[in-house]
Amino acid sequence: EIEVAIQLWDAFEAARDPRVVKPEVTAAAIEYASLLVHAGKGRSQASVARRYGVSPAALATRLAEVRDALDLVPGDRRYHQ
Repeated sequence: EIEVAIQLWDAFEAARDPRVVKPEVTAAAIEYASLLVHAGKGRSQASVARRYGVSPAALATRLAEVRDALDLVPGDRRYHQ
């Protein structure tokens, strides 16, 4: 899962060169995106947001940016390990 998260971050950074004001929001979004790659297995957005101490809305906003930048879909084989 860590390898997938690193791949996702590298791809997102290359695609968007994001401005990261609150790294915990981006970390939460990347973690949730890695869960999506594994076909949505695991936790809810709210539980991941709680884990990082961020709002679910902030996570959802950054996650949408990640998904849009990478054309990410559940079970995405490009990032599957």
